[in-house]
Amino acid sequence: MKIRGFTTFAFILGTSFLIISLSACDQLVQVLSDDDSIAVDPAPLEIIDSITHVINDLPIVDGTAEILETAPPQVNLHITGYLTDSCTTLHQTTDSRQDNTIHIQITTERPADLVCAAVTTEIEHIVSLGEFDPGAYEANVNEFVINSSVN
Repeated sequence: MKIRGFTTFAFILGTSFLIISLSACDQLVQVLSDDDSIAVDPAPLEIIDSITHVINDLPIVDGTAEILETAPPQVNLHITGYLTDSCTTLHQTTDSRQDNTIHIQITTERPADLVCAAVTTEIEHIVSLGEFDPGAYEANVNEFVINSSVN
């Protein structure tokens, strides 16, 4: 008998809570619909901006050159590398040419002093190098060498 009374009490209490919650939601919706603008405190952005980042070279696993059949020929490099943890992202790709050698640096960034999951993620990155004259070329991508010929 006490169990049935407790069950009835719990049902009444739960139903009351549900009615009060729905009423509060209705009031919140009314407030938001009366004023479409919502003030956002910009303070969290300042915290994000003040985090320093660590920049490293992307570890390269493999790379191949793709000669596009265009006139004049264009070259893309297909680079396979890996990110060292869950916080690391690609940062920047820079390249420079010196005669028939192309120097490419691909960097990653991660927030300093942040604890991240130690997971290795393989990524593929395409570097478009533009037009090339016929000849033999060497691409040095973070010390990984790719040799190719353009006909």
